[in-house]
Amino acid sequence: MEKRAFIAILLMFLVLIFNYFLLGTRQRQVVQPPEEKPVEAAAPIDTTYEKPVEVRVEPNIAEAETITVETPLYTALISTLGGVITSFKLHNYLSPEDEPVELVPQVGSPSDSLPLAVALHLKTGERVSLATSVFEASTRSIHLEDGTETLTLELATSQGLRVTKTLTFSGDTYVIKVKLDLQ
Repeated sequence: MEKRAFIAILLMFLVLIFNYFLLGTRQRQVVQPPEEKPVEAAAPIDTTYEKPVEVRVEPNIAEAETITVETPLYTALISTLGGVITSFKLHNYLSPEDEPVELVPQVGSPSDSLPLAVALHLKTGERVSLATSVFEASTRSIHLEDGTETLTLELATSQGLRVTKTLTFSGDTYVIKVKLDLQ
């Protein structure tokens, strides 16, 4: 077995020497890159950015209210100001302080970043934020054990838009079905 290993090493050494002396002495050809033809300059690109015009919706005179939705799984608070969820507490999950887990942060977040906030981008380039608008609610509170119940939030803007948010809650699931209609 040692004899075979010695012969294998000797053959590999001979192959290396053969490659180095016989094949390695050839001149390597240098590949010339193809000549580049001058390219005509393209038309300049317009890099100016037009910020969309933000249109504020006049707040309704009515005061904003909070609608409470209670199910066996959670308690949700929905504000008519912007039609957003301001609190969502899970009954079956407790924080380290033995309080129900809160899914909506209460650290002064702007109403544009709360769940269900709506901003409309019109064809004219205007951005209509509904965060400061007060919606009309179909009910003031919902208490569910089983089945489903619907909350409708409606708003008529000064631009003539009619916005309807329809929220459908179910007593046996965390899912909230949301439908948004614009007219």
